[in-house]
Amino acid sequence: MRASIVLANFAKISDGMVDALGVGWTYTGPGPITFFATGIVTCDWHELNQEHTLRLELLDADGKAVPLPQNDEPILAEIKFEIGRPPGTKHGTSFNFPFAIPFGAFVLTPGEQYVVAMSIDGESNDAWRLPFTIRDAPPEQG
Repeated sequence: MRASIVLANFAKISDGMVDALGVGWTYTGPGPITFFATGIVTCDWHELNQEHTLRLELLDADGKAVPLPQNDEPILAEIKFEIGRPPGTKHGTSFNFPFAIPFGAFVLTPGEQYVVAMSIDGESNDAWRLPFTIRDAPPEQG
């Protein structure tokens, strides 16, 4: 299974495609932030017609789960998907599963690095780890 993932200011799935704005950043904030993890999972022929689990977690620079402030539960999203083979599909055909998962609004620590880490069916890949840093607040004008 192959996948590509990026961070975006906004993303949605429309007609089986990803529509995204403000894609590919590595610095954001300060203040409450919202963002989307979006991308495409490509399933090969042998991976079709079976359920898969895509999981996205927000981690700190040490790889620990970032908790929700209201209940200390980890900030994560998990979706299940299955791509079927339409009748008449040529043997060996691959299919894409586009996704757009919203995160936020969160207040994260300025100057700190965070990572959105994706796994599919429990498997991860370094290319599926998206580090980003929260900007420091600008100095107050006085």
